[in-house]
Amino acid sequence: MHIKENVSGYSDALLCEAEELALPRDAIKVAGVYRLRVPEVFSVNERRMEMTEIVPVPPTDALLRKLGAGLACIHNLSQHCFGFYRHNYIGMNLQRNCESNDWGSFSWNTGSAIR
Repeated sequence: MHIKENVSGYSDALLCEAEELALPRDAIKVAGVYRLRVPEVFSVNERRMEMTEIVPVPPTDALLRKLGAGLACIHNLSQHCFGFYRHNYIGMNLQRNCESNDWGSFSWNTGSAIR
């Protein structure tokens, strides 16, 4: 088990992360991709998260092929929109989000477009 402490300064950072770990875990199941694994969250609150420990292994060509094939399957799943329904975090940084019917509007509204 891995215990992660919230050092971000955002009280909801670990709560968001726990939800965001559930999304790819669910997508893997829907897509029928059993070669990819996402850590399971056992408990979470504003201060700490208990989750599956990730044991790093050296990347091999076979592992990278499995990763690429699994991610391609997940990206083939239909979604109701581009984006995410609320803001979240990338590491220690706030990531602005919105839901949009087209990628261009999503990219522009989240500030990722070159202006």
